[in-house]
Amino acid sequence: VLATALMLFSKKSKTGAFLRNREFWKYWFPYILLSLLLPVMAVFFNDYPARTAMGGMQGLETLAFVVVGSWIYAAGPPLWKIAKNYILTAICVVFLFAAIQFGCGQGWSGGIFDVVQQWDVSSQMAYSERYVLTARSVGTYLNPNTLGFFGAAAIWSSLILLRGIPRVLGAGLSAATLLASQSRGSTMALIGSAIVWSCYIFCSRDRSLRKI
Repeated sequence: VLATALMLFSKKSKTGAFLRNREFWKYWFPYILLSLLLPVMAVFFNDYPARTAMGGMQGLETLAFVVVGSWIYAAGPPLWKIAKNYILTAICVVFLFAAIQFGCGQGWSGGIFDVVQQWDVSSQMAYSERYVLTARSVGTYLNPNTLGFFGAAAIWSSLILLRGIPRVLGAGLSAATLLASQSRGSTMALIGSAIVWSCYIFCSRDRSLRKI
């Protein structure tokens, strides 16, 4: 909703700057396009349930983040500070849900644990593509692997964008969220990206990268 409003009412130089970036068309556009098309094709050509088409929302969500990110970057330092606070708040909220769901998986019950578990099960039954999972944390999402992706991405976001105590808190809670999701793919992606990033820094002549 925010991305749509920005595209309609904000200056295109702020929200559409990424459209002039070759890296966007080379890497992000194919991912977004396939994210939109593949779930729909699965419904029409492989007899998947109609709700599978909702998986295409991931492509729209990615595009929305790109639009909002472009607008935030163009807005300057005052909004950057607000965005950083929002990132840390989002990490804390998602971790809270993941921790409670992890507790439910360990047999904890009563109070907030029952409320979150009931909400979790009912939302998965209504919107999940295939099944209901309660043994792994899903956070505010419907799938534990999506939560794992959030955790891995949030670790990098904390390390790159935040400083001081917020950086340690954000990275620590994000790592705990990733562990609660038990997502092997996201864990391997985090390890792989860390190896690639380390090699890039080691081989790069830009010494400023080592300060991150």
